[in-house]
Amino acid sequence: MFLDRKPFIFLWRPLYRLVFEMVLYPCALRLWTYLLSQPLPSSLPANSMGARLQEIQHMRETLDRIDVALAESKREWLATERLILALMQEPRRLPGSASEDDSGIDGAD
Repeated sequence: MFLDRKPFIFLWRPLYRLVFEMVLYPCALRLWTYLLSQPLPSSLPANSMGARLQEIQHMRETLDRIDVALAESKREWLATERLILALMQEPRRLPGSASEDDSGIDGAD
């Protein structure tokens, strides 16, 4: 029985030292130190919560202004698109187009 335990101990001890003493314990100690250094959420002062609320309201107002500007830009692009499509469908209405000059020459003959 004594001989059966000895190989197990000789194999287990290096693995234990490698895994627990060199990897697991230092990582657990660093995590524990980090968690203890962080303030608890309930310990936040009301002043910073009010500042955060004002910051969120400011962000919302900014997003509303951006939304209005995008809607105006969309209307301008739609109007420009309609103008371009109208000009492409009826090129004779363009000022100084060749079709107006041709109609004046044909009428003189």
